[in-house]
Amino acid sequence: MSKIALKVMGMSCKNCAKAINEALDKTDGVSSCEVDLPGKLVTVEFNEDTIQKNKIIHVIDDLGYEVVR
Repeated sequence: MSKIALKVMGMSCKNCAKAINEALDKTDGVSSCEVDLPGKLVTVEFNEDTIQKNKIIHVIDDLGYEVVR
């Protein structure tokens, strides 16, 4: 398992955190996700054999949030 912390802009409320959690929970290869709303961080634990970091970023971007690279 690998773990990454991503700085995500555009999150402003609990619904934002819920949307990101739900989308990543449905993503194959993601084992857990934690959203720190005040810190604007999304921490994701995932299996690198199944999913790559770029795909995780793409899932968040598709929701309308911006992952700071």
